[in-house]
Amino acid sequence: MSATRPPLAPSSLLPASEARDRLLARVAFEATWERDLGGDELSWDANLESIFGYPRDEVVDHISWWRDRVHPDDLEQVEETSSQAINSAAAGWSSEYRFRRRDGSWAWVASRCAIERDDRGRARRAVGAMIDVSQLKETESRLRLFTEQIPARACVTDRDLRVVWDAGAGFSSSPSALGKTVPELFAQSPDRERVLEGCRRALAGESCMLEIDDGTAAAQLQLQPFRDPAGNVTGVVGMAVDITDRVRREAEVRAGQLLLRQVLDTLPVGVAVMDRAGDLLLYNPASGGIWGGTIVSGRERWMKSKGYWHASGQAIAPDEWASRYALNEGRTSRDELIDIETFDGLRKTIENYAAPIRDGAGAITGAVIVNEDVTERVRAEEALRKTERLLVDAEKLGQTGGWEQDLVSQQIVNTEANLRLFFGDDRSKGARLEDYAEAVHPDDRDWVTRRREQLLAGTGSHDIEYRVVWPDGSVHWIFGRATVVRDESGRPIRVYGTNADITERKHAEEELARRARQQEALSRKLIEAQEAERRAVARELHDDFGQVLTALKLNLQRRDRDDAESIALVDGAIARMRDLAQDLRPPLFDEFGLEASLSWYVEREAKRAGLAFRLALAHLEKRPPIAVETTCFRIAQEALTNVIRHAQARSVDVELSEAAGTLQLVVRDDGQGFDVAAARRRAAQGASQGLLSMHERVALAGGDLEIDSAPGRGTTIRARLPLAAGGGA
Repeated sequence: MSATRPPLAPSSLLPASEARDRLLARVAFEATWERDLGGDELSWDANLESIFGYPRDEVVDHISWWRDRVHPDDLEQVEETSSQAINSAAAGWSSEYRFRRRDGSWAWVASRCAIERDDRGRARRAVGAMIDVSQLKETESRLRLFTEQIPARACVTDRDLRVVWDAGAGFSSSPSALGKTVPELFAQSPDRERVLEGCRRALAGESCMLEIDDGTAAAQLQLQPFRDPAGNVTGVVGMAVDITDRVRREAEVRAGQLLLRQVLDTLPVGVAVMDRAGDLLLYNPASGGIWGGTIVSGRERWMKSKGYWHASGQAIAPDEWASRYALNEGRTSRDELIDIETFDGLRKTIENYAAPIRDGAGAITGAVIVNEDVTERVRAEEALRKTERLLVDAEKLGQTGGWEQDLVSQQIVNTEANLRLFFGDDRSKGARLEDYAEAVHPDDRDWVTRRREQLLAGTGSHDIEYRVVWPDGSVHWIFGRATVVRDESGRPIRVYGTNADITERKHAEEELARRARQQEALSRKLIEAQEAERRAVARELHDDFGQVLTALKLNLQRRDRDDAESIALVDGAIARMRDLAQDLRPPLFDEFGLEASLSWYVEREAKRAGLAFRLALAHLEKRPPIAVETTCFRIAQEALTNVIRHAQARSVDVELSEAAGTLQLVVRDDGQGFDVAAARRRAAQGASQGLLSMHERVALAGGDLEIDSAPGRGTTIRARLPLAAGGGA
């Protein structure tokens, strides 16, 4: 059975007002009410039945009937809204809440009312209307659910650009824009003026799209006019799509491209990228600099590029270039040493590298080529190899060797010649420091070890001479020179040096020293023989010839007392013979010693030459050895002879002193002086025998001779002789 609506009463059977109300109720969308604010009376019109299903006879005109049908979760908020409006000066209030229909379902209602006040402003009565907006709420809910799931943010503004609707899942971290104006929302944005201009265009009926970025997020913003049903623009609809990730990726790509370009421009090696056809997509300045220009066409480039294998000098064919192999066969080529003729006519040597570029599926899409100009390096290496060969030859000829030791790892590096210096033909040794220590002659080993320690400590000499013993037992002399490398703290980290075989030189020096000793012994014997001969001649002159001349004088006196001239000649001969005998060996020398002989000799010679003289002869506590006395007297004799013959002096001083086991003789004049260096050169060439004789005599006695003179300022000769010397003169 089906329910049927009861037939309506004919209009003619009802009062006119009642018929009108019934018709209005059938088309009405609002239920109106009136409330006495002085009490709890609340009356309703008949629309409650058509809207919510309540017949008029079930409606109770009391506020409690309404309260019982408001959703419990909404009642408090609704009553608070009305209470605030009633107790204030508001003209009315509005609210939305859920209201229970007669069938028990809930309807969303929108309620609005007006307040009537007395002359004092007190609320007396409220009249309102309530409309069922459930379908609108459901549509809005579905729309919000939809918009909250799309990755965008949608806003609607009024003509004052105040946001009246805000929904969408985009920019979820941003707070709601509801109630705020567009100028407020974009107050700190660098795109504020662009957005406002877009809104103005939308209000003028024009759509626009722009991208904005405030540094934290980026959006693609579409602005359109919002129109009412009549087509009038009442606001702006804005749809913002979050493009932050895309913008950031694009920025990263641009930054990466910029960085790649900067890296390519900075790299000292040439880098070029070509596509599958061989055309260059990009290349850096170093690549153009190496080749002296770049041809972009692949086939033309391979045809016109001139290259030669460095090892053989054979020309590289167009299909032999590494980039061709990379594109055609997927081959990677490394460290190809190639001589090229650049496009501007130069000759260079490069290291060539090429590798294929593949996509995600592994297909070859291009190739990358890297060239490094190694012209100077290769030339330097070749020159170094030539130098090394020359060095090896020089080491062989000069018997020298080089070495280096890392003091951290203790690794030792030697040249072949250096190993030969220590171990002869034995190549089983040389990797350890102990090998070298064992090769050193046992008598030199401790001394060499100490010298090495001093060298590393920075207190010893860099040069050393010592002996080594080869495995065959032969002894060899080595001269070594070393250099220590230190770190910033002064710690030795490396030492290197050279060694040379000086065996032949040492043998020559030993032979020279032996001959020098022989010559010194012969010279000493010669001087001793000379002094002995002088003593013998002086004694013979004095004893034999003196007696003969004296007897001759006596005979002449007896024979002819008038032969005065002959007697005078004999007297002269006797005097000259006495002087010669005293010059050869003063009689005072053997009997009274050095001081008496010097005093007699200087006084006699100075008076003969007309020189003023001064003697300062200290008393010697102990008579010096005869060789020292003889040397000292002969030096004084030679020096005084030179003063008289060459100095043109007016006075001469002779001093004799003893100190610290040394006898010192000083002969000083005020003459014209001379060039000592020139005199020594003449003595070395055979002239100036007196100067040479003084030096030799002093050297044989183990002393030293000092001559201080210059033209115009006199001469001082100082001889120092050791009193303990055992040599003779």
